[in-house]
Amino acid sequence: PSQEIHRLFSKMGIVIPEEWHQPPDYIGVELDFMRLLCEMEREGWEKNDTDLVIKTLEMEKSFLETHITLWVPNFCEKMLEEASEIFFKGIARLTKAMVGYDKVFVPFIMKSIHSGLGDI
Repeated sequence: PSQEIHRLFSKMGIVIPEEWHQPPDYIGVELDFMRLLCEMEREGWEKNDTDLVIKTLEMEKSFLETHITLWVPNFCEKMLEEASEIFFKGIARLTKAMVGYDKVFVPFIMKSIHSGLGDI
């Protein structure tokens, strides 16, 4: 998985700084990658660029299916069990909910665009 993430980052021109000592499949790196994809998608919507929106949504969907949803929800459950501070429990709940939302919402938006309901 970390090699695949490194390949995706390279494809998008993302360079992980040398001082960053976390592996590419670290949760913070993966969530930041999703943030970058969301920014690309937003730019597509703002520019009325259907091709960019669809391309970005496809990358988001793929990254969710092949990386984030495979382990982040379980990681969050473990964090809920192990965390002693309410702050970290809240972060775990929020993260798990957002990943679950994206897993459903991204394909919904794609389907809406393809059926003409989500015209830009």
